[in-house]
Amino acid sequence: MADGGEGTAAALLAALGGEWRSASVSDPLGREVEARYALLPDGRAVVEAAEAIGLARLGSGERDPLGASSRGLGELIVSALDAGATGLVVGLGDSATVDGGAGLREVLSAVPDDTVVACDVANPLLDPTLEVHDSNGTVLAFNDDWKSDQQTEIEATGIPPADDAESAILATLAPGGYTAIESGKNGESGVGLVEVYNLH
Repeated sequence: MADGGEGTAAALLAALGGEWRSASVSDPLGREVEARYALLPDGRAVVEAAEAIGLARLGSGERDPLGASSRGLGELIVSALDAGATGLVVGLGDSATVDGGAGLREVLSAVPDDTVVACDVANPLLDPTLEVHDSNGTVLAFNDDWKSDQQTEIEATGIPPADDAESAILATLAPGGYTAIESGKNGESGVGLVEVYNLH
């Protein structure tokens, strides 16, 4: 059984049947490559990050996790949805980028309700709060549940959080150093992700 990385689609295809599909997408450095996804008999597509933006796409001297993009994964998902996929299983292992999905969100604004993310995070942070601090440690903004504050402005960006319990802050910041702190509400613990977007 695959763990969400390379081999996830092949394992599910072998177990459930279906067919391979392919699409032209961007590799981690923006070069055009052919990548595959599996289309299962029930209409779901199995899309692997490894196929589009995996480490195997790069030579040993090309690895640049901060400069690499997840855009190709978004393009592969869009291709599957355009081909009629009614749901998604997304494997996130073996990625060559640490952009937190910023590149993916450039081409993908929504996914079907029937979407499963295959990865090794067993304890996601389900109800986070978010703070932004300046370089002196002063709290500039705080949010708990994104619709509680700035809902209209955040929706207008076109990339609002998918879950009402997620937190979001829209801010105009002068050049300088800032820190975002994601915490569990009421002391809860888990694995969280902070995404930062430049909207201009």
